[in-house]
Amino acid sequence: MKLRHIIAALIYFISYSIYSQNIVTFSDEIEVIELDGRKVTFFEDKEQSYTLEQILAQSDTLFKAVEQDIPNFANTTSTIWGRFTIKNSTDNELLFEIANPLLDSLAFFYLTHDTNYDKLQLGAKQIFSSRPLQLNNFVIPISFESKNQIKTFYFKINSEYPIELPMKIATHQKITETNHLYDVLYGIYFGFLIVMILYNFFIFLSTRDKTYLYYILYISLALIIYANFKGYSFEFIWSNYPIVNYYIPTLVSLGSIFMLLFATSFLNTKKNFRKTHITAHVLIGIFGIAIVLNVVGLYVIAAPLSQILSLLLSFYILFVAFYSYFKGVKIARFFALAWFVFLIGIIIFMLQVLGVIASTPLTQNATIIGSAIEVVLLSFALADRINVYKKQKEEAQKEALEKTKAHDKLVTEQNKVLEIKVKEATEELSISNEELNSTNEELNAMLETVQQQNNTIEQRSAEIESINEEIKATNEELNSTNEELYSTVETVKTQNQIIAESNRSITDSLRYAQTIQDAILPFEERMDSHLKEYFTFYRPKDIVSGDFYWLTDLKGKVYLAVADCTGHGVPGAFMSMIGSAALDALVDRNELEAPDEILEELHLTIQKALKQENSTNDDGMDVGLCVLEYLPNGGCKILFSGAKRPLYHYKKATQELLEIRGTRQSIGGYSKKERKAFEVNELILEEGDSFYLCSDGYADQNNDKDLKFGSHNLKKLIHDIAPLSMKEQGTIIKQKFDEHKGEEAQRDDIAVIGVRIS
Repeated sequence: MKLRHIIAALIYFISYSIYSQNIVTFSDEIEVIELDGRKVTFFEDKEQSYTLEQILAQSDTLFKAVEQDIPNFANTTSTIWGRFTIKNSTDNELLFEIANPLLDSLAFFYLTHDTNYDKLQLGAKQIFSSRPLQLNNFVIPISFESKNQIKTFYFKINSEYPIELPMKIATHQKITETNHLYDVLYGIYFGFLIVMILYNFFIFLSTRDKTYLYYILYISLALIIYANFKGYSFEFIWSNYPIVNYYIPTLVSLGSIFMLLFATSFLNTKKNFRKTHITAHVLIGIFGIAIVLNVVGLYVIAAPLSQILSLLLSFYILFVAFYSYFKGVKIARFFALAWFVFLIGIIIFMLQVLGVIASTPLTQNATIIGSAIEVVLLSFALADRINVYKKQKEEAQKEALEKTKAHDKLVTEQNKVLEIKVKEATEELSISNEELNSTNEELNAMLETVQQQNNTIEQRSAEIESINEEIKATNEELNSTNEELYSTVETVKTQNQIIAESNRSITDSLRYAQTIQDAILPFEERMDSHLKEYFTFYRPKDIVSGDFYWLTDLKGKVYLAVADCTGHGVPGAFMSMIGSAALDALVDRNELEAPDEILEELHLTIQKALKQENSTNDDGMDVGLCVLEYLPNGGCKILFSGAKRPLYHYKKATQELLEIRGTRQSIGGYSKKERKAFEVNELILEEGDSFYLCSDGYADQNNDKDLKFGSHNLKKLIHDIAPLSMKEQGTIIKQKFDEHKGEEAQRDDIAVIGVRIS
C-alpha cells in the first residue's frame, strides 16, 4: 500500500511539470472560470476497464484536449474520464460544477493530505442528500491547504443519458448568484405551465369536455419531465427515491399517450379521419409496450424506444394537423403551428446535443422554449375551437330565424285569403238584403239561406280569431329569439375583442422574431468596410423573411452570398437562420475557401439538419455565392458558384451586362437523381465595373394585369442604370419595383445586392 502511495505521489508531481500549460489559475480578481475542452482533458475508456491507478500511471498519454467550448460526447456506452489542474491563488474554497443533472454516475477523485486520492460518488442513481451541496446540478467543493497550491482532480462518468458537460470553477457567491438566476427563470416557465393547467382545469369543470382533460394531463406530465431534465423533479419530488429516475421513459410514454388522445379528440379524427384514428390507437399500444419494458426493468431498451417514438409522434401529429387543415378542418391551424414551433425547438436541441451547432443557453433550452410557445398556441387552438362552435351555433340560429320569417309570410298570405273570402261573403249578404227588400215573399224563402250564411260567417270569424292568437304566440317567440340573438351578438363582440388581443400578441411576437432575424444579417459597418460602394434592396413579404444575404471575410478574401429559402414568413425565417448559421460554421470555423465546396457542404449540412436522407422533405434554398479578392491594380478577381441563382456583371469599358448562370440544382432537399458538382466561374472585374446578386422575388412580382416583371426586364433595368452611382441604382431598383407592383400584394420575399469595384 505504501509503494502505491509513493508511485501515485511521483506521478502526481511529475504531471505538474509535464502539463503546466494546462494549469488553470484562480485569483482574487476572478469569480468564475468556464472549463472548456482545452482546460479539461479527457480519455474515453471504450471497454470500461481502467482503474484510477491505471489512469494515474498512464495519464501523460491517455488524456487529450477536446476542441469544444462545452465538451459533448453525445450518447455513448464508454466511460468518460476527465482531468483538470487548478492553482488557487486565493484563500477561498472553490466549487466545481457540472451542469448536467441527468448523469447516471459521477465519481470525483481528489487528493488528500497523504497524497492519496479519495472518491466522492454522485449521480442520478444516488439519493439526493448524498450530494455535498443540495443543488439541482452537481456542485463539488474543492479545497486547498495553502495559497498558490496546485492540485489535479479526476472524474469518471457513466451515463445512458447524453454526456454533455458544461463545467466551471467558481466561488460560493458566484455559484449562488448564477443558480438563483436560473431558478427564477425556470420558475417562471414552470409557473406558466401551472397557470395553464389551472386555467384549463376550470374550463374543463364548466364544459366537461374531455379534450381539456387530456390537455391538462399532457401539460402536467410535460411539467414533471422538463423539471426532471433540469434536476428539479429529483431535488423536490423524489429526492430519496432515485429509482424513480429509471421510470422517466414511462413518464415520457404517458405524456405522449395523453398528447395523442388530446390530438384525436381536438381534431375529431374518429368522425373525420377514420384511418388516422386507428393509427393513433396503434401508437398508443406501442407506447404501452415501452411502459411495460420500463416497468419490468429493461430501461436500456425502454429509454431509446420512448425517445424515438416521441420524436416520430411529433412528426405524425404535425402531419395529421396539416392534413386536417387542408381537408377543411379550420380549427387545426393553431394546432399545426404549435407543433411546428415545438418541432423546431426539438431539432435545434438535437443538433446541439449531436454537436452540429454550438451549445448555448438558447440551444440548450430550445425544447423548453418551444414547449412554452406550443402551450400558448395550443391554448389559442382551444379558444379558436370554441369560436368555431359558436359560429356554427349562430348559423343554426340564423336558419331558425329564416324559418320563422317563412312562417310569418305564410300567415300573412292566409290572412289575405281570409279577407278576400270575408269580402266575398259580405257582397253576397248585400245582394241578399237587396233581394229581401224587393220582395217579402222571397224574404221568407231566403230566410233559411241567410241564417246558414250567418252561421258560416260566425264560423269564419272564429277561425280568424284563432289565427290571430297563433300570430300573437308567434310574435312572442320572435321577441324571445331576438333577445337571444342580441345576447349572442354581445358575446361575439367580446370574443372579437379577445381575438384582437391575441392577434396583437402574435404580431408582437413576429416583430420580435424580425428583430432576431435582422441580427443575423451583416451589420452596415461590416458591409461598408468590405464592399465600399454598394446597395441592398431587402424587403420581406411578411414580417419575417425566407430570403437573406450574408457576408464574411477569411484570409484577406471577402465572401458574399444571397440566398432564397423555401417558403416565406415563419417557415422561411427558420430556414434562413439555419442557412446563415451553417455558412458561418463552414467559412469562419471550418475555413472552407472554394465556393463550390462551400455550397456542397452547405447542402449536406441542410440535409443532415432536416433529416432528409430518410424522408422526402424538399425544403432547402437557392444560393448565389461570390469570393472576392481585391487586386493591387484596383481590380478584383471573383470566384462564383450558384445553386439555381445567377450572377450579373457590368463591364464599364464595353457597357455590356453579362450573366453567369448557376448550377441547376438547389441546396438541400430529397432527390433520387444523382447530384452533379457545383460549377466554379472565375472573372476579373476592372475598377468601375459592377456585379449583382438577387433572389427570384423581384422578377416574379406580378402587376395588376397578372404579368410578372421578368428576368429579361430586370437585366435590362440593371444595364440601363449601371453607369449611375450605387445609391441612385438602389433608389431606382426600389422605385421600379413599387411602380410595377402597384396595389397588388407582394408575392415573395426580395433580396437584391449590387457592388461596384472601387
